[in-house]
Amino acid sequence: MEQVACALNLKLIAANTHKDLINKYKALYTDEERVVFTLNVMLEYNIIPQCCKNEKSAKESEKLREQGNKVFVSKPLETGTCLKALKLYTESIAYAPYPSEQLALAYANRSAVLMKVHKYELCIDDIDRALTLTYPDNLREQSWANIPCNYCTYAMYCSEECKAMEWTKYHDAECAVFPSMLKMNFGKIDLLSLRLAIQAVREATSIEELRKELKEVDSWDDPRTKGFCKNGIFASDKYRSLLGLVTNTEKRSVQDLFRRSLDASFILYFLATCTNMFGSPLQKDLSMLIKNVDVTFVGGLILRHQQMIPSNVHSFSEERDLGVVERGTAVMPFLSLINHSCSPNVSRHSRSKHIVMYAIYPIEKGEQIFDNYGQHYAITPRNERQKRLLKQYYFECNCLPCQEDWPLYYNLKSFTSLVKKKEDEIKIIHALQKMNKYVDIATEGNILDENIVDGLLKMIEVLYDLVPMPCEEMNDVVETLRRVYDLSGNRVEKLEL
Repeated sequence: MEQVACALNLKLIAANTHKDLINKYKALYTDEERVVFTLNVMLEYNIIPQCCKNEKSAKESEKLREQGNKVFVSKPLETGTCLKALKLYTESIAYAPYPSEQLALAYANRSAVLMKVHKYELCIDDIDRALTLTYPDNLREQSWANIPCNYCTYAMYCSEECKAMEWTKYHDAECAVFPSMLKMNFGKIDLLSLRLAIQAVREATSIEELRKELKEVDSWDDPRTKGFCKNGIFASDKYRSLLGLVTNTEKRSVQDLFRRSLDASFILYFLATCTNMFGSPLQKDLSMLIKNVDVTFVGGLILRHQQMIPSNVHSFSEERDLGVVERGTAVMPFLSLINHSCSPNVSRHSRSKHIVMYAIYPIEKGEQIFDNYGQHYAITPRNERQKRLLKQYYFECNCLPCQEDWPLYYNLKSFTSLVKKKEDEIKIIHALQKMNKYVDIATEGNILDENIVDGLLKMIEVLYDLVPMPCEEMNDVVETLRRVYDLSGNRVEKLEL
């Protein structure tokens, strides 16, 4: 997509229309108008998207399976080797046509790896899948396991139930669009903006009703309740709640906004011409798409998502050793209502189906809840935090750590130099007696001690009452508590042979 943007820019410069285009684009008011304008620019300068198909390939599946076989029979067979073989077999499964002997063989081969790493239930599931397919009769013996979409090589699922549900929800449309988008190196913001548009249209009774809802939300008087339902409830699982989230349109540069318009227009073209989203695949004719008000309206939604996502999505992750592995992103409108602080009083943690938010400091009734948008006072200097927050979220942080320019972690003072009363120091020393033990437990990742959370929370309460912030020991306790909460959620499982 970067090459397309550069090519268009060169054409505009050559035609000496660059400044004129910027001035006209500045005058546009709605996202739908911006998409229509961009489609017209694409038409005028012959920037036509090229659709492509992502077809299953028996030959590629066999190639990947053979690579997996070579890895699996290598000596010595270790955990890392098994994981590599598992990955190759899973890719072989993704490329195998459905149904086919190649798919059956790939499932069977993967079951052998799962058996080796003691994933017996998953092993049996793969064996069952192999036997259900055209698995050769002479090989029908007892030989984490993703299941591919039947039509593309990109989407993988945890179960047949999940696969069927997601197909009707949005993947039947995504499946035809992803190949073209991924070939052009579209990123996760683009893929998510497409998915949200598909879900929005399907959740609504009609595109016209969706248009009315957008107009209603955009004309809402109170910014605090924008996106709320008419009954006063903020339904975080409804598309209306997304419409209330900030886009920062007025704060974006023309260059930023036009590039997002170009991305949105390409996504819209693929959606309109490669899927049944508008009844049937439409003609690959930009002039016709520009005249279709339903198409351009959905294009406006895609552009809105392009602006909303960077400031509002949350990542969900897994713990791996002492680090964190991001597994994806999700739009969680309720969490987006919470403002930022470089010293937050809550902490977010991923679970299998949810993100859980815990209070990490005492919060009084009526006191504001503060999340952290990835910039913590103890890790990043104030000036750098301010720059990053302004660049992504378009606000200048005025939290207490920024006002007082709190020091980084290695310059934090101990409670021993912050507490004035001897009796308070004694109370703190007593409260922190098990701190070293808890740090060791959290580092090792074996949190069988049921009292560790209560113990850490008690330490925080004592420090909160007796020591001014920032404080070295408070930071240590809070980070240990966060680690424990993470270990109670999603974790990358260690495999043993």
